Amino acid sequence: MKPAPDSPRIPSPRIWHHAGQWELRDVSDSAACYAPHVHDTFSLGQIVAGASQCLIDGCVRPIAAGAAVRVRAGDVHACNPDPGRPWSYRMLHVDLAWLSRLGLNEPASGLQPDAPGIHDGFQQLVAALERQDSGLAIDEILYRLLRPLAPALPTQPREQPHHVGRACDYLHEHACDAVDLATLADLAGLSPWQLIRAIRRQTGLTPHALQLNLRIQRARVWLRQGMAPADAAQQAGFADQSHFTRQFKRQTALTPGGYRQALRTA
Repeated sequence: MKPAPDSPRIPSPRIWHHAGQWELRDVSDSAACYAPHVHDTFSLGQIVAGASQCLIDGCVRPIAAGAAVRVRAGDVHACNPDPGRPWSYRMLHVDLAWLSRLGLNEPASGLQPDAPGIHDGFQQLVAALERQDSGLAIDEILYRLLRPLAPALPTQPREQPHHVGRACDYLHEHACDAVDLATLADLAGLSPWQLIRAIRRQTGLTPHALQLNLRIQRARVWLRQGMAPADAAQQAGFADQSHFTRQFKRQTALTPGGYRQALRTA
């Protein structure tokens, strides 16, 4: 049965999630409305297009495209489009235990009328998810997005000095596996932000960039041994052939197939 002509258009959202750690909802040109509700997660939203009436902190406030909303777990809220005006927005829900593991406290609820940094972070996150980037890449983007909003947890005194080499060794051993930022930070005895800076100082690359570099290095070995590009992509941990091809060409100026064709035995 077709909807009535005056029925509000509610396109299906795109929803990404990871192992109970976070969920991202990307909604375009929708008239969907929400009753006042709460979440057991910290939530960060931004209006991409249109306008909204947002209930937060017990008050309803108008907000427009570019505005961001922070909502603590358990706080009643509801954001809805102006009548007859579809809107587009993104909403990120973050598990509190995972946020704590990243060394971050939950931010306070509130509105930011203009938040270009959040917009840029969401853009990077959606692009990475569309490319099916590695979990470590997503973690780095999420950490950069959340860190300016979330006060860091108090640093606990440590009996042992930090061990960046331990994290790097782990990344070398598990380069083709799913690796998360919090695990590397725990191994190094550092906060995630300290770890990113420390690995960059030591290697010249962020953890994600180092992992990509290691994956391509190993794929080159397998291609030299006669492995098909599709098999090399899968074994190196890439989600699809096109992502593997893009990254391989960035580092070698050749596609995997072109690399194999150019090989000569000395």
